[in-house]
Amino acid sequence: MQVDVLSRTFEQMVGKSLKKVLEKELSGWLENGLVLCSLGPLNTDIHLLHRVSSTAYLSYNETTD
Repeated sequence: MQVDVLSRTFEQMVGKSLKKVLEKELSGWLENGLVLCSLGPLNTDIHLLHRVSSTAYLSYNETTD
């Protein structure tokens, strides 16, 4: 995929992960949108599932304490 090529090329040229740079330099919805675009389709789904499951776990623990 083109996103994978872009991410790999960025990492080779800059020496840092594109996702980590976007997270550091941006915030809010712009950060979220660009990070998701940089991950590609499958990794976007995985990233979103991880966020939802982490949020659900934290919410559950807050209600059971």
